[in-house]
Amino acid sequence: MNLHTQITLLLLIVGLHAFAQEKFAVAEGQVLFDGYDPVSYFENAPEKGNEEYSINHEGRKIYFLNESNKQRFLLDSEKYFPTYGGWCSISMTKGLFVYPDYSFYKIQDGRLHFFAVKAFYNGKTAWEKDPELHQIIADKKYEEYFPEQ
Repeated sequence: MNLHTQITLLLLIVGLHAFAQEKFAVAEGQVLFDGYDPVSYFENAPEKGNEEYSINHEGRKIYFLNESNKQRFLLDSEKYFPTYGGWCSISMTKGLFVYPDYSFYKIQDGRLHFFAVKAFYNGKTAWEKDPELHQIIADKKYEEYFPEQ
């Protein structure tokens, strides 16, 4: 790797680290998970919710398909809220905050994970190579940014 590439990568990592002060993949006031109902991932398939059944969650909106899903979330938000604030799980293993594609997901140990997919890269496929190890590493990296209080 030449010096120019190394400097570029270093600047990218520093920039991502500064950007990573955001716990969630969207800014305050925006809709989380591209409008998908997080409870629906635990059912047949992910579906978009609607504003009629929305809640405000730490300054962001979450849409639900119906009142039942909304209530299920409110009763156990830790179960239904995606890991790592909705960021790409495999990227988190490197301490990077990358926007996921919300149609690429996995439920592992009862936790919802999202993955980025770009051109010739599928984060879910990379995760599947060693899901238990990746989860341990990603948990540790996320905890470094957002220690439990």
